[in-house]
Amino acid sequence: MATRRRLSHSSKTVLRLMVRWIAGGVVATLLMWLVSGAFVDSVTTLAYSPELGRYVHQPGVVRRVRTEGWADSRYGSLDILGTPNAEANRGRCVMVWGDSFVEGSQVDDDAKVANQLMQLLSPLDLGGIGVGLSGRAAVDIYFDLPKYEKLLEPTAHFVILPSIDDACPDGVAFRSAPKLELVPRPEPTQFLGLREFVANSRAEFLYSAYLNLKAALPAAGVRSLRFSLGPAPVALAAEKSRPKPEDLVDSWRFLIREFRRQTDRPVTFVYAPNVPLIEAGQLIREHGEEEYVQRFAKVCHEERTAFIDMTPRFLAFYEKTGRFPCGFANSQVSKGHWNSDGHRLVAEAIAGDCERLVRLERRQGRRDVVHAD
Repeated sequence: MATRRRLSHSSKTVLRLMVRWIAGGVVATLLMWLVSGAFVDSVTTLAYSPELGRYVHQPGVVRRVRTEGWADSRYGSLDILGTPNAEANRGRCVMVWGDSFVEGSQVDDDAKVANQLMQLLSPLDLGGIGVGLSGRAAVDIYFDLPKYEKLLEPTAHFVILPSIDDACPDGVAFRSAPKLELVPRPEPTQFLGLREFVANSRAEFLYSAYLNLKAALPAAGVRSLRFSLGPAPVALAAEKSRPKPEDLVDSWRFLIREFRRQTDRPVTFVYAPNVPLIEAGQLIREHGEEEYVQRFAKVCHEERTAFIDMTPRFLAFYEKTGRFPCGFANSQVSKGHWNSDGHRLVAEAIAGDCERLVRLERRQGRRDVVHAD
């Protein structure tokens, strides 16, 4: 009997502990759900746009970023983040194209490159419109360009290249074999339903936990985790294979000429690398792509297409102020996306080139100016 009483007492204790744990887990989950709207990146929904031929954000949707920078941005028309009504600048704007750097969800709307450019170009009666989408390369911009040009009639295009890889063949959309060609990238649609569920249920904290777990896991997945004592063997990261600069000349020339065929407006390529940066406690002023950038700039010059290298401007800004154009207080210092300083520096460089274009247009009395430095 005594043994049964002890077992019964132990079972009740375990049951009480389980109830406490479960109740605590439910309360903690509810608390995370309630506060995640202020401290977790938002997940936004998408809808198909016939005029752009891809899935886009609807006007008025708010994009919240907390993991890199601290900003709330609002989508306007045509899937443009930070510009309420792009059509209002139809016929008197310049387009700034790029990936998540141009999108600029890490900074508030007024600090984005396009809106800072808008202020700088106001004396010229021009505006700036930034079309940025994470993961986008030059080839993706090539296919979007005529759609936006028809809708907005810009006077010039500026294509941002955070890395020279964005202008190199990737074997998917920019192919070099068996022949050089540009192919539209397939539209990713497999997670649209999940995005909508997460956004509507405000379960961003669960999605954030999933992303953090995914980032912490080895590339080989859960099955590769070690559950043994002792130091784990260090796997050396494989360097990305990249052809020599001279082997990319034909590909670059093809890309530039295709852009020139795609539009009669001036096109300028803007190279904006992540420099300077801190690596292993050392200040690094080189980006490692110097030979490639020099050769790409030479090809641009030969094709009478303008090229801007932001490297000297970024380095000069650091030497003068001690601040980095990339990185935020809540992320890695000097690394990542442009902060408000980075956006401003790029906007100033583009504004300077726009002033030169306006002078050239007035001198020649036409819009379809082919420009080169």
